[in-house]
Amino acid sequence: MSKYSKEEQTNITGMAAELQAAINAEKEELGRLESLKYPTPPPNEPVLSLIEPQVPVKIKPFGDWARENADNKLEQVLFKKKFLLANILTVSPIAVVILTFALIQTEIGYYIGFLFYPCLLISILMNTIVIHGKKVKYQKSKDELVEEYKQGEEYQNAFAEASKPLEPQNEAIKTQYLSEKEKYDNELLPEYQKSLMVWKDNNDNKIAFVKTDLNKNVEALDTLYKTTQIIPSTYRTLDRLVWLYEDMSTSEHDIERSIDLLNNKEIKEELVHIQDHVDDMRRDLRDGFVGIYDAIQQGNEIQSDMLSNLESIRSGIRAGNYMEAGSLIQNHKRNKMLADIQSKM
Repeated sequence: MSKYSKEEQTNITGMAAELQAAINAEKEELGRLESLKYPTPPPNEPVLSLIEPQVPVKIKPFGDWARENADNKLEQVLFKKKFLLANILTVSPIAVVILTFALIQTEIGYYIGFLFYPCLLISILMNTIVIHGKKVKYQKSKDELVEEYKQGEEYQNAFAEASKPLEPQNEAIKTQYLSEKEKYDNELLPEYQKSLMVWKDNNDNKIAFVKTDLNKNVEALDTLYKTTQIIPSTYRTLDRLVWLYEDMSTSEHDIERSIDLLNNKEIKEELVHIQDHVDDMRRDLRDGFVGIYDAIQQGNEIQSDMLSNLESIRSGIRAGNYMEAGSLIQNHKRNKMLADIQSKM
């Protein structure tokens, strides 16, 4: 037998439902606030884009470069102009095939094919590796070759000659760039940084407010459960608390009878329909933050029916006065099953 009257049990259950609804909404809101990014992108910094003269760059062909960078005499031969040795190695297999077929009926033709082909294949493979390795090195050194050529007298003279007709245009570009850069440094960027700091301060204040109120509600709900011990842990989800409160507040059922009914299979299935009302509660609580945030941004004192009601409930829990706090719950509209606890700004 509970030490609390039926009316006290109903009030305790309603208080638990209201606190749990606030906790759920504030957890969602806290996650949303912490993931927010400042919606306005920073201004684009001006870039000085001068017109570069189009001067062709000459670099050494692969063959010349490879021959100059040969590791030994054999490589120097291999990388002669037009790759004479490589061409011979490419054509020679065809010649050997023709020769072999010509001598196929003789014993010497058989031995030529048996001995020559493996040696030829090895030679081709080795030379292919050498050529491929040199080409890889050549590609890697291309930037260095280009830079080396650009430092030379031939390119510098051509560059200076091609730059003369572009100088007036580049001067105009520089003037415009300096003007845009001054505006960016002295106006656009400071204004953006100021707006960013204001937004960040407001968002930090919102986060701090929600965290503080969330901690208070969690502490109050924990105190409520520990001091009363009339609601088993299995029934402390929001949908079940709402169902229990609605059943108790509209009938003569005490907490034990309502829990018995909730355990009935048919009643359990009704919890699916209660989810719509739970969603209404969550949405209404979330909408209540809009007025609170407006007060934070305006620097005004936060006043909200939602917050006032929750603070009264928390005070009632601390004092153990479940009847007085319960009367506050009764003042709320119940046509949406605790849905209308939103703030009235």
